[in-house]
Amino acid sequence: MKGFKIPSGRGFPGGRDATRLMKRMGIDMEGLEDVSEVVIRRKSGEITIKQPEVSVMKVGDQRIYQITGEVVEVSAETLDLTEDDVKIVAEQSGTTLEEAGQALKVTGGDLAKAILHLKSGRDRDS
Repeated sequence: MKGFKIPSGRGFPGGRDATRLMKRMGIDMEGLEDVSEVVIRRKSGEITIKQPEVSVMKVGDQRIYQITGEVVEVSAETLDLTEDDVKIVAEQSGTTLEEAGQALKVTGGDLAKAILHLKSGRDRDS
């Protein structure tokens, strides 16, 4: 990873020694380039990380992502959902108003994404 340095201190190896130690342990670390935004969607809202620095640590067949950057958190309760939006999503996706409202919360109020989210979930259940 370009410019990636492992800090040292308190008895831990740093720099090249840490990189060699990680390699011997089967751990590979690299940076993910050209990432402009990371979004984590939860039922209770979204966490958006702007201008992130993303590191990927590969351990065996697993990947661990470390993300740092400017965090913006949006709660599902703060979304301004209208009754019309919920009705449109329910009609277009063939679901209940409750399911449509939940999908809108999960997708941050985006009608098109909510409809696709509901339709894709139904396709998998069939």
